[in-house]
Amino acid sequence: MSDDTTQTDSYDDVMLRYAAFQVARAELHAGNKVKLFALLAQAGITSLIVRFDGGGDSGQIEEIDARRGEEATEVPTGDVELLVTNYGADRAFAETQPIDRSIETFCYALLASAHDGWENNEGAYGEFIFDIAAGTVTLDFNYRVIETEHHSHIF
Repeated sequence: MSDDTTQTDSYDDVMLRYAAFQVARAELHAGNKVKLFALLAQAGITSLIVRFDGGGDSGQIEEIDARRGEEATEVPTGDVELLVTNYGADRAFAETQPIDRSIETFCYALLASAHDGWENNEGAYGEFIFDIAAGTVTLDFNYRVIETEHHSHIF
């Protein structure tokens, strides 16, 4: 007889590890925001609007609209190093990406922190509004919900 026993994690163990991952990921937001805002300010960008949409278990960033004042402009080129983490990782690691991709990575991390699973079922849509001068990122978020109203009558 073999003594090949496999221990599976309990639901509570998995949820505790996932909660720790969410905290670790959220702790990276402030530093990553500082790096992105510095690059955007240096390029003269005053605001960004990042639109997203998802449903049916997939979602994506649809558009990044960069502005200098009221004028549309391009997202600057070049690379930026952000700190990221993955579920199950022991610690955060640096990842260098083009600025536009780093903006997407940052927004996906914010979405997962605020509305994990936003892309599931009917999904959600919205936008992030980056105000460079104020140093803020505002998330305007909309869940899609299908409602069912049931009535039963016996006469």
